[in-house]
Amino acid sequence: MAFFKNTEFQPGPYTTAPAAVMRRVLADVGLSSVDTGRVQFVGGRSEGLIDTNLAIAPVAAGLYGALGVVLDQVGQARGLPQQTITVEIDHAAMAMSKMHWLLCNGKPVELPEGPAARGGGYPGVGNFRCKDGRWINISTAFPGLRNTVLKVLNAPNDRNAIQTAILKHWDSFALEDTLADLGACGAVMRTPEEWAAHPHGRSLLQQPLVQITKVRDSAPRPLTPWPIAPRLLSGVRQLDLTHVLAGPTGTQIAAEAGADVLRIVGHQRWINPIGDIDMGIGKRSCQLSLDDAEQREQFFRLIDEADVFVQGFNPTSIYRLLADTTETTENSHSLGEERLLDRRPGIILVNESYAGPYGPWGTRAGFEQLAQAATGMMYLQKRYGEASPEEGGEPIMTPVYFNDYGTGILSAIGVCVALLRRATEGGSYIVRSQLIRTASLIVEQGTIPMDQPPHSFSRGEVLLRSGSIETPHGMVWALRPVVQLDQTPLSQGRSSPTAGEHRATWLPTIDTMMNAAVMGTGNTYGGGKSWL
Repeated sequence: MAFFKNTEFQPGPYTTAPAAVMRRVLADVGLSSVDTGRVQFVGGRSEGLIDTNLAIAPVAAGLYGALGVVLDQVGQARGLPQQTITVEIDHAAMAMSKMHWLLCNGKPVELPEGPAARGGGYPGVGNFRCKDGRWINISTAFPGLRNTVLKVLNAPNDRNAIQTAILKHWDSFALEDTLADLGACGAVMRTPEEWAAHPHGRSLLQQPLVQITKVRDSAPRPLTPWPIAPRLLSGVRQLDLTHVLAGPTGTQIAAEAGADVLRIVGHQRWINPIGDIDMGIGKRSCQLSLDDAEQREQFFRLIDEADVFVQGFNPTSIYRLLADTTETTENSHSLGEERLLDRRPGIILVNESYAGPYGPWGTRAGFEQLAQAATGMMYLQKRYGEASPEEGGEPIMTPVYFNDYGTGILSAIGVCVALLRRATEGGSYIVRSQLIRTASLIVEQGTIPMDQPPHSFSRGEVLLRSGSIETPHGMVWALRPVVQLDQTPLSQGRSSPTAGEHRATWLPTIDTMMNAAVMGTGNTYGGGKSWL
């Protein structure tokens, strides 16, 4: 299928060029004139690195290439020379299912039963045929979602019963809208053309892959020069209120580049242990519940000294909570955003969401698989030897989580660009990324031939690209950072903490440590506790 087919090619086995994707992303964030001559894409046996006819491996490599370029721009702003950037395509492909390669004490980390499983399993997760013959993807991964879906369908928590109720009583688009109105999750499987013609799709496709908007004026905040700041994001304080999987990916990239990333737990209804161990690497973790007034005030004290705040929940609900309002209008999220912007001039707010916050779907909740369904990605997708829905087959998900991981990479790119702009022109910024916008990047590439079975990565190949970290959970082996810069390499960091093990305070910045040394106040922070 040639819908939005990428017309730029490079020699070799790939019909989708990682370099072309990289340049596309850089153009979207206003860096089309930046020199990319020192970016190297290496490795990659063929396009069959993943069992899909979608160009996930080269597109993922292109995203990482763009990330490397913006990190290099940060380094140059600190006084470093231009660096050589290397992205291995095999490594990028592995990273699109990163948490599944995790080992703890030599064994894969098992995912215990989550909240939906404790209520009878996950029979309401997946694709269902509707009365009008179309397919809808539904998620009942949390109790509230499950209960709403079962109430709408008047069905027990049984897959056959759910399918029977939908097939008998519901047209696809009616069910999609009904679930959305009640805060549940469902998305009709559309073709790429249908999504491009949809009001929300048409609006988002006109937007860049990651939106970076200056919303307030404030004084410039220059980046600390190198080598005083030894790592690319040294001195950057990033507050992380996210859950699996897109949000923690973006904040982990910041931690790998040297930022002080403080993750808040307590607002999440359930912590995925695989994602928590993997996505906690390099971060600190504190316990705060935003539903509690006193703990919410401690959150605002953290905001008073933060550079970046990243949230990965429904933007309307989370900002309404921060605004202390019960207003539920389409723009109620703005009240919370305005409160943070008032409180911390120069802050960068990062909102990662399914589809929001603006437009017909701005308040809808959703996950990776719903983005695949809505945008045409699922319609095009097939495994080797099988038919896609376009060819008459049944819809299936891709075997990796490109929308989640890709959205996290795009958010990290947006943060770096906002930091660069803040350093020279000042201002406060809002960075927005959406799962369904990221999915459209894959759809734009069309499909690739599947003439041979895909390559399956061995555990040995993964371990060659992994590093070991001693953590409270035990010895963890996890994939190392994909993108590498020759003078300031990204690293996994010190550990992966248990949830909430740190205090809700910031580490001192390089400037405060230098001031403390000048004033002779020693190297302790808060009641004699060591800085590190």
